[in-house]
Amino acid sequence: MIKWLIILLILLLLAGCYMETVTVNEDEHKHSYVEFNGKCPICQKEGKISRVYKQGCMSTLMATYAYYDENGEYHFEDPNTTTCGYKCSEGHSFIVDNGRIRVEK
Repeated sequence: MIKWLIILLILLLLAGCYMETVTVNEDEHKHSYVEFNGKCPICQKEGKISRVYKQGCMSTLMATYAYYDENGEYHFEDPNTTTCGYKCSEGHSFIVDNGRIRVEK
C-alpha cells in the first residue's frame, strides 16, 4: 500500500511539471481553473462523453484552526489540501486540487 502511495506521489509530482490550466469560458473573463463536476473537462470541450476513474488521492495532514471571535462567531480554518488523479475512458488524464482541475498538455 505504501509503495503505491509513493508511486502515486511521484507520478503526481512529475505530472505537475506537464500541466496547464483550462479556461472556463474564453468569451468571458479568463479563469485559471475549472471546478470539477465529475466529468472529463477535455471530453466536455470536445463534445464527447466518457466515464471518469479516480486513480488515487493525497491529502496533507496539517492542524486545523477553529475559534470563536470577539463577537461569538465561529471560524474554521483548514490549511489542508487534497489532490486526486483521474483518467477517463477516452484516455485523458487530469488532476483535481481542492475541487479545481489541472489538465495534462
